[in-house]
Amino acid sequence: MNLPASWSEVTLAELCRAKPNNGIFRKNPEYLNGASGGMPVVWVGELFKGTSIDVTKSRRVVPSANEVDKYGLKFGDLLFCRSSLKLDGIAFNNVYTGEDDKALFECHLIRVSPDLKRASPPFLNWLLRSPRIRAQLKLNSKTATMTTIDQAGLCKIKIPLPPLSEQKRIAEILDRAEALRAKRRAALALLDELTQSIFLDMFGDPVTNPKGWELRTLGDSLTFQLYGPRFYNEKYTDDGTRIVRITDLDSQGNLDFASMPRLEVCEEDREKYCLKSGDILFARTGATVGKVALMQAGAPECIAGAYFIVMRFKAQLNPMFVRSVLTTKSIQAIVWIRSQQSAQQNFSGPGLRALPLPLPPTEMQKLFARRIAGVELLKEPHRVSLAELDQLFASLQHRAFRGEL
Repeated sequence: MNLPASWSEVTLAELCRAKPNNGIFRKNPEYLNGASGGMPVVWVGELFKGTSIDVTKSRRVVPSANEVDKYGLKFGDLLFCRSSLKLDGIAFNNVYTGEDDKALFECHLIRVSPDLKRASPPFLNWLLRSPRIRAQLKLNSKTATMTTIDQAGLCKIKIPLPPLSEQKRIAEILDRAEALRAKRRAALALLDELTQSIFLDMFGDPVTNPKGWELRTLGDSLTFQLYGPRFYNEKYTDDGTRIVRITDLDSQGNLDFASMPRLEVCEEDREKYCLKSGDILFARTGATVGKVALMQAGAPECIAGAYFIVMRFKAQLNPMFVRSVLTTKSIQAIVWIRSQQSAQQNFSGPGLRALPLPLPPTEMQKLFARRIAGVELLKEPHRVSLAELDQLFASLQHRAFRGEL
């Protein structure tokens, strides 16, 4: 690609220092209890939350002096999640207000410290998220079945480098475009909160069950539970069956069907694994553990991959009601606590089946679903606007790193 004469092309290693994948990790609950005087830690799951992180709201640890020295973040540092290229870069330029502000990072992240005399962290943050760099990351990925990156692969990627003043100008343009997208996402988040408020008003908290509904477990009401299949060595095609990956599910439970890869799947597997309307997908591992999606009528044919559990329920349970139970704060808290009991966050099928499930009258569940359908109608114009802003941002991003802005 032809770059402007004032631009250069360098490897990330020439511009930044990468910290090996050995951030802080402890299983001891007392270590992660948010004790006063502890230090905030940036965890993998927080990289889903946007282009910067408010570390004041992060879980805290009580580290040793050696851990602070090894895992402490500095102004301008960026983080990479090494196990999912959708979480491919976070700038800390907007987090810190002074040299004394400190935070740590966890073991599944790689820290990249740029030379601030040559690179603007906001510019690098947007560049490292761009499709061009993502393509390079995939080429340097360590495995074919799970997209992972290590320090060596990260440092090999080549990036365009304009003069520092131009970097700052580009970052400001992309920041403004992102601010517009953030407003739409915030509106959608408020509508999601409305959904939860309607649920709690009608049914109460599913764990404390203040309205005294008959209380069962999730397992009592299942007709079907299946782990997603693991596909090896199959070639992607342009017209095969969509495979739902963890990265195709966002934090609000929306599935991105357009981004899903396709595979040629035999008829037997299609019959066994293809999702149906009303199926609930539960992300059982990694940074998205506990996220829930509901398959809607008219959704494209697809199969949930290995990091999902698929569930179907008895006729007296409305799928929208069940999904809302699973996304309440109290149920999510149970999932989060129990998923921390292994080195890799994981919540298994038996754990799911043991979760509490209140059983209000079926007609009341249907009324709830109708009310939520009304909220979904309110969301639609925001989704359309956000999609348009996403297209605009993608165009700006493409032009920005070619020197065409």
